[in-house]
Amino acid sequence: MRGVIGGYTIDATIMGKADTLGNRRWTIASGGNGEFYEYNLGNEEFKKILSGLDSNAIVFNYPGVGASTGSPNRAAMIK
Repeated sequence: MRGVIGGYTIDATIMGKADTLGNRRWTIASGGNGEFYEYNLGNEEFKKILSGLDSNAIVFNYPGVGASTGSPNRAAMIK
């Protein structure tokens, strides 16, 4: 999914299991410098953390990373 935040298109997705998607527990995560959120989709350690927290996740790419628009600068990160 893509959403517009502060004039930037942000590439994001949700992760969850059928038994947790309705529990209203969410973890928000993004990668570090130049890392793509898509890495977490197959990351077993990240999935274990979510399971331990009984949480779903919203994962996203910062501006300028992957399909997110703009450039990765302080003002874009704050928005």
